[in-house]
Amino acid sequence: MIYQFEKKIQAILNKYEIDKTTPLICAFSGGADSLSTLIALKKLGYNVKRAIYVNHALRSKEELDREIILNRENAKKLNVAFEIKNTKSGEILSKAKQDNIGIEAAGRELRLSILEQEMNSGGESFIVTGHNRNDRDEWDIISFFRGSLKNTTIPYCRKPFIRPLLNTTHKDAEKYCKLCGFEYSEDSTNKSEDNLRSKIRINLIKSIENVFPSFTNALNIKRELEEFDDEKQIATQKSEYFGLECIAINIADMKNTSARNKVNAVLNAFSSFDKSSYGGRFALSDVREVLTLIGENNSKTLLISGIYVFKTRCFLSEEKLIFISKRTVDNAFVRRDKNEVYAEENIKIKTPCGTKSALKILKDKKVPRIIRGLIKISDIKNI
Repeated sequence: MIYQFEKKIQAILNKYEIDKTTPLICAFSGGADSLSTLIALKKLGYNVKRAIYVNHALRSKEELDREIILNRENAKKLNVAFEIKNTKSGEILSKAKQDNIGIEAAGRELRLSILEQEMNSGGESFIVTGHNRNDRDEWDIISFFRGSLKNTTIPYCRKPFIRPLLNTTHKDAEKYCKLCGFEYSEDSTNKSEDNLRSKIRINLIKSIENVFPSFTNALNIKRELEEFDDEKQIATQKSEYFGLECIAINIADMKNTSARNKVNAVLNAFSSFDKSSYGGRFALSDVREVLTLIGENNSKTLLISGIYVFKTRCFLSEEKLIFISKRTVDNAFVRRDKNEVYAEENIKIKTPCGTKSALKILKDKKVPRIIRGLIKISDIKNI
């Protein structure tokens, strides 16, 4: 069993070209999943620089103290530097209220942010987490019942995070730790129904298993088929359009792929924006409306939940779908210098279609109206 467990982890790391010289951080709660990951990484000879424990301070001090002592002992036994990063008092509750999300989700976002900051400051290349196949099942079930449009399954790799345990169950992780002679900690909140994931695990999954004992295998097959399709996924790129930050998608890529990938590309573009800058909710009808822009003669500019979407109509470069936050456009209007006039024949402005006079841009129906209204802003460089 030990060999098979380690072989699965090795295969995932090989797939994403993470070799044994790559410096890694291990997200280390001390539970069976993260501990088994750390043990396997060390036994396989990977370059784990640090095991980082993020203390959310949401459980009793007694439980946390016991957990930290055990984690420190296990890290020492594995010869890995153990570091504790404490969240500020009330920080998670404040984030949950501010972002209108659950405490569990707020804790997760804060934890990932802390881990990324540590990686950037420490010079590591990847953060390894202990997410397992059961976590994937729970998240897929939640996404399904929420009516999520996007394929939101937990991915094996989304830089800088790598999750080599995703094809391994929690029970396998527990068994591996015991076979290797390690004791793992157990989070008391996992048995509580105070958060959504626990409710799903304790109530819904057990009920499904009573009727369909092998339903997790069926979910895994479905995911594998989707992941095969998503290997051709369309790239969304951060770019600039007339000096404004935007997200761009090449329309040629959109024309030669599956419907699922088209939908995912649009949703990825929307998701690239900070939630504070837009409404953050999109319906299938919104995605369909965006996809209609791909048509050759479509010249509409859409405003969907605070994001402008339009198609470039420039024949000198690749056609693209452009996504710009309305807040970005509004801020540009606020910043413009009313005493400067660019709409003169002799003033030239660099555009995605080459250098043109400001006056021509004002009259050019191929340039979106919201952009034509911005040619007076002082931060657009005139040449």
